[in-house]
Amino acid sequence: MQNSKIVQLLQIESQEILNVFKKASIQGKGTPQEVADYRENGLHPYIAKYFPFPHRITKGIITDSYGVDSDSVDCLIISPIHPYTIDNGEKFSVVLADGVDVAIEIKPDLSVTKELHVALKQSISVKKLRRVKGSLLLKADKTAEQIEHFLQVPSFIFSTKAKVDINDTLVEIRDYYRANNIGKLEQFDYIIILGKGIIANYKFLDTTPLKDTVGGNPVTGFAFHEYGENSFAAFLFCLNNVPHASATFHGQIILHYLNQIPALNIIVMED
Repeated sequence: MQNSKIVQLLQIESQEILNVFKKASIQGKGTPQEVADYRENGLHPYIAKYFPFPHRITKGIITDSYGVDSDSVDCLIISPIHPYTIDNGEKFSVVLADGVDVAIEIKPDLSVTKELHVALKQSISVKKLRRVKGSLLLKADKTAEQIEHFLQVPSFIFSTKAKVDINDTLVEIRDYYRANNIGKLEQFDYIIILGKGIIANYKFLDTTPLKDTVGGNPVTGFAFHEYGENSFAAFLFCLNNVPHASATFHGQIILHYLNQIPALNIIVMED
C-alpha cells in the first residue's frame, strides 16, 4: 500500500509523541506525578487533533447512572453530547459514562510488571461502568453478553514499551486476569505500544475490526498486531472503531484513510 499523506503525517506525529514522553522525564525532574502530568499534557493535544471540537479531551473519574465510579483516567475523549459541566478552572466537574467515547490510561513502560498491573486494574474500573443505552443498532442474534459489551466505555492503554518478547507481556496479562478471576467483559479493549503495534483483546468473533485490515481469520483472545511506524495510525483506527457514546450519521471520515494499513506481523494467543 502506498502511504497516504495522512498516514505519513501520523508517522511523524508518532515520533513526536515518543519524544514528548522522553522529555517528560527531564521536565518532571524525576517526580513521578510531574512526569505523568507532562506525558498526559503531551498526548492530549494529539488526540484532540483527531477528535476536534465539539469533542473535548480531559482526565478524571467517570461516573455512571447506576452510582458506579471508575478510578481516575489519564485521557478521556468526551462526546459532543456530554453536558458542559465545566468549572471555573475549565475542567469537567463531573464526567458521565454516557458521554464518554473512549477512556485511555497512559502507562509508558508495560515491561515493568507493577505498571502493567496498575494499568489493567485501572481498565477494570472503567469496564465496570455501564451506559444506559448503546450507540449501535444490535442485531437480534446478539447474546446478552455482547449487548452488555456494547453498553461499556471502551478502554485503551497507551504505552511506549513492553517486554522485548511480546509473548511475555501477553502471558503476564493472561496470568493477571486468571489470578484475579477477571472475565473478558472487564478486560481492556486495546493496548497501544507506540512505535511497535497494538495488543487487541478480541472478545467476540464478530467484533474484531483489525481482522479485515490484515486479512486474517476471526479469533477470540489476545492478538498482537505489529505496525511499527504506523502504530499511531492503527491506534486512531481502533479509537474510531469502538462503540462511542452516540452514533454519527456519516461515521468517522478518517477511517476511509486508515483502513488499509497492513500489519507487519501478527501473534495470536487464542482462548
